[in-house]
Amino acid sequence: MHADIGELTFKELVEELADIQTTRTPAGWPTENAVNKASVERRIMEFVCAPRRVREDDVECKLPIRVEGEGGAEVAGTVRSVGIGGVHVFVGKQFEIGQPVELEIRTQNEYGLKARGNVALLTKDAEGKPHSISISFAQVAGDAAERRVRRLVFELLRHVN
Repeated sequence: MHADIGELTFKELVEELADIQTTRTPAGWPTENAVNKASVERRIMEFVCAPRRVREDDVECKLPIRVEGEGGAEVAGTVRSVGIGGVHVFVGKQFEIGQPVELEIRTQNEYGLKARGNVALLTKDAEGKPHSISISFAQVAGDAAERRVRRLVFELLRHVN
């Protein structure tokens, strides 16, 4: 375990969390590991909910997701990475910067995890067609909304490549 979690990069935090996950026993985590796990998770959420998107420190993740924009229009996509400032999703639909969206992933037991965020970045393919979006959680407010984002992020991190 690292003594100063505050100095770890996003990728190092994800690796640290994966290491901590392996120490779980049927009774839970040993006390020291539970404290470290809480600290690492808190720091990861600080990074993911940062107001500015920084993609070079992303961790790759390939997981199907449903993105719902305003007016209930849904599109299937794939989360490609999680990192500082949010998640990056490949979609083939046009979105607008700042547009509120709802993300939903399915877990193994078919329970849908949903969270809301805003489109922070748009990319287009070589032909100028909509290609991918980055979703920011920086403006998420309220305990229930923050818990949903937290559950979604840690489910995504379970599927890191």
